[in-house]
Amino acid sequence: MNIKEQLIRVNPYSRPGTKIRPTKVIVHYVGNPGSTAQNNRDYFDNLATT
Repeated sequence: MNIKEQLIRVNPYSRPGTKIRPTKVIVHYVGNPGSTAQNNRDYFDNLATT
């Protein structure tokens, strides 16, 4: 399996850029049938330009 890191760009709508120290990993169900992790990542990244 290849793992690619594709961080969402810092923007005021979905990623404020605040430094944090994560202590847990959470799996989140997005409730969007047929979508992929890439689709969800791209949606939140595109909030920076829309």
